[in-house]
Amino acid sequence: MHWNTSIRTAPSRYAGSRRDSERHPGLDSASSFGAMTVLESADRWTVEVDVPGALLADIDITLTDGSLVIEGFRKPHTEEGVKEVFNDRAFSKFRRELKVREGIDQSRIEADLRDGVLTLTLFRSAESSPQKINIRNANA
Repeated sequence: MHWNTSIRTAPSRYAGSRRDSERHPGLDSASSFGAMTVLESADRWTVEVDVPGALLADIDITLTDGSLVIEGFRKPHTEEGVKEVFNDRAFSKFRRELKVREGIDQSRIEADLRDGVLTLTLFRSAESSPQKINIRNANA
């Protein structure tokens, strides 16, 4: 499995302030939204994507022509009559595209959203799983 990453983030009006960098050195909250881990085992791939604050309705997953595309966004919460005083949270869009080079059993793809982490499990199809080939002894 090969992946391309593209993160589209909305710039924070507070980004780059000295106060932010002193409080959170090395932390770029915009880039952590949509951060991804891909794990591989003999029979499956597991893809974990950080989407804290994103709603289930705001995430879209498609598998077409050997590409798994995960897209989503996190919207700012707005409330009538409430004025934002400070905000260093990123509200942004993300898109991840994974090129699937081996067969995936499309009937067994699982997706779960729990505690701000989207977990996809993609099972290899039977014909793409590694198989041991027995060698017969032609001399016997």
